[in-house]
Amino acid sequence: MKKINLVILTFLLSFSLKAQQPYSVEYYYKVKWGYFDEFMDLYKKNHYPILKELKKQGEILDMKASTSSPAAAAIVLTSAS
Repeated sequence: MKKINLVILTFLLSFSLKAQQPYSVEYYYKVKWGYFDEFMDLYKKNHYPILKELKKQGEILDMKASTSSPAAAAIVLTSAS
């Protein structure tokens, strides 16, 4: 019985340690031509303050934003857990 408990405990610990590894999440937004500036204004007003607070709390390690064209935006978030 002790051997089974030890195996289960080892499994749970290894799963817990794997869950603590940082990972990245990418969000892609397709924006109608001519509305990119409006999208960015709304993003900065509505989404960015929330992400900034999550970064302050340590839930997000890094944030990067990029654009490949005037009609597309990519947001990459690296999270702690």
